[in-house]
Amino acid sequence: MANAIKVIVLNDGNRGNFNQAIGIAERLPGAEIEQIAVPPPSFLCRAILILSANLSGVMPLFKIRFILRRFARIIPPFFSSGPTVIISAGSKLAPINILLSRCLSTKSVHVLYPDFIRLKLFNLLVTLEPDLWRHPWMAGAQNLIFIKGAPNRILPSCFQPSPHRGEEKVRGIINIAVLIGGDDKNYRISEGWAEELSRRLIEISEKLPAKIYLTTSRRTNRTTEDIFRKWLGGEPARFNLILYGQDFANPVSEFLAVADLVITTEDSINMVSESASSGKPTVVLKVERKNKKFLVFDRAFENLAAENYIRLWSLEDIIPSNVNEAICNPKRKVLAETEKVAAKVMELLGQNFCHSRMF
Repeated sequence: MANAIKVIVLNDGNRGNFNQAIGIAERLPGAEIEQIAVPPPSFLCRAILILSANLSGVMPLFKIRFILRRFARIIPPFFSSGPTVIISAGSKLAPINILLSRCLSTKSVHVLYPDFIRLKLFNLLVTLEPDLWRHPWMAGAQNLIFIKGAPNRILPSCFQPSPHRGEEKVRGIINIAVLIGGDDKNYRISEGWAEELSRRLIEISEKLPAKIYLTTSRRTNRTTEDIFRKWLGGEPARFNLILYGQDFANPVSEFLAVADLVITTEDSINMVSESASSGKPTVVLKVERKNKKFLVFDRAFENLAAENYIRLWSLEDIIPSNVNEAICNPKRKVLAETEKVAAKVMELLGQNFCHSRMF
């Protein structure tokens, strides 16, 4: 019987990045997963870690262990046979992955562009297509795999129907999950935008009919949440609201499980990727912009829409006929980029990989 795959997943507290790394680890058959918490480094410590990672090939192991203890504030584990692979995501963890994999003589897999680290140091570097468009010189690297969406922990086969779903089907009720992100340097979700979305969701709920499951994120303004509460908060039978500012909850998996259609705002590639990987029809909803420049993620979403992984809508597109068309679209595809990466990791480890997805 083959030995279990040993996997170390680095976690610096960034939930989005961690979900990408652990999502890959969870797809590796029979993996024994260990998490290592990495405290946030200071600017000086990070600079030292980056320099050390780039020089790790010529550094003795005792110095690497010292650097990891002193500047990354982690104690390298000791294994008789060592883990098979170390997986991380986000530029802050990239140098630590290199140093730890050198220390343990194991494979290194990293997700997202590693600032200031030589690409060839990684055994496998997982990069979203927008990074290739930002850094076209990366295309020639032999250890890269480019993917259309972010790796995640979402598996369609894990979703079980709601106990009440049979009753809702008989009554002809459509369940719509609405995932709201928030403001950043490019995007804005204003009170006016939230009010218009609320009006359209009310119309959809009345005419189809539909039950709306809406949740916000930690980046959503509290004043914007107040708009959703004002317009949709009075009828829990029609509008199930779980607002982050009030509940500090993350019901995304539960909402995806009951949804016939998922609507997610465009400001988070992680939310979009999770939704498009769920096996449910997915709409990416455009929000307001802080400037008019064309973003690399605009191109990424346009490509996903052209290939039938998502629908790309503005607020004006949220009408009953479009909702029905999106749900019934026979050409719809399900994003499976995490499985693609896992297969590449297994190939790196010299093992076969098989996966099946239930839609």
